[in-house]
Amino acid sequence: MLASTAQPPDASDEGFYADTPRGMFTAAGTWYHTSEALLREYAAPVLQHTSVVNLLKAAESWLATPLTVGVLALVVALLVTPAWAAAIISVGVYVGWAVLSPSLVSLTALPLVRALNSVWVQGLTYVFALSLLAAQEAMTALAVGLIGFVLYRWRLLPRLLAPLIKRLQQQVHPLPAPDQVLRAVIVRTAMKHRESLPELEAMERDIIKRWTRSS
Repeated sequence: MLASTAQPPDASDEGFYADTPRGMFTAAGTWYHTSEALLREYAAPVLQHTSVVNLLKAAESWLATPLTVGVLALVVALLVTPAWAAAIISVGVYVGWAVLSPSLVSLTALPLVRALNSVWVQGLTYVFALSLLAAQEAMTALAVGLIGFVLYRWRLLPRLLAPLIKRLQQQVHPLPAPDQVLRAVIVRTAMKHRESLPELEAMERDIIKRWTRSS
């Protein structure tokens, strides 16, 4: 039997998630429809190389990408298109990525994703872009940029669009978005370490049962 190469627990990981009868809840408020015990059972080969917390952190980072993509799409579009078009492009990109991204998880892209998810990175990007707009006296674009940043970062727009996105996601993915992303993270990690996951389908069936009961 191979020795575990999983990273030791970090003190900062304490309290990152809570394991409950209804599933795992993270500090960010994400609900995964599986328990820690079942995850350890179904993803045992993967957990020889990483930890439950690291899997959840990777999933959380990817789940944050729609907001990041929407924010960055707005700032880029404002520099090259009229303000009204930039707003439409940003919302369209946000919705499209929110629907499709659970199936597009990439471990290779995670370091970049984590950097772009940073409020500081996004804030500095906006300061630079809006400074350019102000220098051009593009006041409408400047206003749209500021309002859009607030709507995204305060999650007002994501909450408004959540029902539409959820309906679209249900047509594309068999699992709720958090579970779909977590499953993808597990599969990609297994592929990276050349591990097989014969129990993964059982995990998926269990998640669907829990999801159906909670709906």
